[in-house]
Amino acid sequence: MHPLAAQHKAGLKDLRRWLDNSHLGELLSLYESFAEEERDCALRRDLPFLPEPLASITRLFVLGEEINGHVPETVRETLCGLGLDFARHRLLRHFDLWIFCERLTPSVDLYHGDDSLGLSRLMLPGRGRCLDLCAGVGTQGLLLAQTADSLVAVETQEKAQLFFWMNALVNGLEDRVELRQGDFTAAVEGEHFDHIVCNPPLLPVPREVAYPLAGHGGPDGLDFPRRLLAALPDLLNPGGRCHIIGTMLGGPLGPDLTEWQEVAQSSGMDLLAILPFRSSVSSGAAPMFQSLVSSAVLHAELQGEDPAAARAHTEAAYRRQFSETGATHLYSFFLCANRAAPGSEGQFRFTRHFMDTRRMWTR
Repeated sequence: MHPLAAQHKAGLKDLRRWLDNSHLGELLSLYESFAEEERDCALRRDLPFLPEPLASITRLFVLGEEINGHVPETVRETLCGLGLDFARHRLLRHFDLWIFCERLTPSVDLYHGDDSLGLSRLMLPGRGRCLDLCAGVGTQGLLLAQTADSLVAVETQEKAQLFFWMNALVNGLEDRVELRQGDFTAAVEGEHFDHIVCNPPLLPVPREVAYPLAGHGGPDGLDFPRRLLAALPDLLNPGGRCHIIGTMLGGPLGPDLTEWQEVAQSSGMDLLAILPFRSSVSSGAAPMFQSLVSSAVLHAELQGEDPAAARAHTEAAYRRQFSETGATHLYSFFLCANRAAPGSEGQFRFTRHFMDTRRMWTR
């Protein structure tokens, strides 16, 4: 059951009607091909070209700038009653869904990023009984729920519940979804699904480095995908499929995919790994190395730690990890899995799009 009071439910439905009539969705569709930061820069640049009230609505909901007027008092009351503050939160157009989430910061928990968009493009449409793991604010699950027979979403963070149900209600999908809190192994034990999607914490982070939950994928970035792959044979119905997004470490010619090949053969799963991107982490000056370190340092600083000490600790931890594992590059991946034909051995295949790297999640 969703934790929203009756007045909030009614207010969110009114908000959906107002948003649909504001033409903000049509405006944002022009920027769908942009990465998140590029989109915000482009929108801010294009504000002088927009008529009112569309310009002011964009400034508030998307760019987080306070405005006077142009938003009905009933809408402001709904937003205030839900605790939404657009200096910290934002409203996105995700395909034809409205999604409330947090702004991207080093400590973000209620997350939406370019990987969210990449996975959504890959997984559509939803069919049969669907499962969304690491559901967060509902980005993937609500998209599947539009066409699926049913959708079960599982999320460990209690604070995500409010945003999940806000997004379900503002999109009119509250009766088509079920949200469960906890670890997926207990939350869906003994159940079976036709389609599973997962956007887990996906960055490689040394165990001794503190990192926001939304990004901490363990030392090789694969903590959650590894657990899910082990459970897939029991979770998927015959003919079922699964889509997982993530990152992994490897050498200059690619990551070591032996583990996935062995999983395919032992579990009767057909696996396709799409590897669109690689970036060097072989030097402390490499942009990806610095990006990983800087995110951890900013998170540590928000926790009250000395940034200089945090940077020294984090850089040393990453250098040690990459040296011990022989990792020189970070790779992004989409992992597509489905049950192999009865009696046949699972097959593993992969692409080498990273040989012509363009963007992390798209071509």
